[in-house]
Amino acid sequence: MSQRYNGKQKAILVFSVLCLVIGVPVLQAFKQPEFASITMFMGCLFSFFFAVDYEGERMVKGMGIIVFGIIFGSYYPEMMFYANDGKKLLSQEVLRNLDVFEKLIVFACAGAGGSIIANHADKSSSDREEAVVSQTVIDKTKGIDNLITHVTAMNKKINNLIYFIVVISIFILVYIAI
Repeated sequence: MSQRYNGKQKAILVFSVLCLVIGVPVLQAFKQPEFASITMFMGCLFSFFFAVDYEGERMVKGMGIIVFGIIFGSYYPEMMFYANDGKKLLSQEVLRNLDVFEKLIVFACAGAGGSIIANHADKSSSDREEAVVSQTVIDKTKGIDNLITHVTAMNKKINNLIYFIVVISIFILVYIAI
């Protein structure tokens, strides 16, 4: 894989793997299903962010996101929370949260992965309509470059705002769970 990831992408991947591989099982071992479910949600959310940002072939990326949704929307909660009659030990609130989470991750991954695959299918269709090429060429390169610079800066600010909102939401959920 020749992909180079920046520091933020690496941090997201490490955080999500730590949450899913270490955090959830440890919290389950200490009989803390409320915190384990929140940790699972955070790990899957950040893994989803990483999967969406991954630069690769469309078909592989789309299928990978769909498989991610199936694994973490169906099998992972079953393995971590419901195994060995664990469902009987969970409160109604945790069961409801897990149900919502399972549906959320499956639908989000199916939508994202499906749209990536649909985009690939559209580009490789034989009956695809060709774009109309205008004969008049107007050079607006300088304005477009300026627009790209401003949009990129705004995109970074919006992403940081989204990350901030997610972190605040997690803290609120943890506070409510306590």
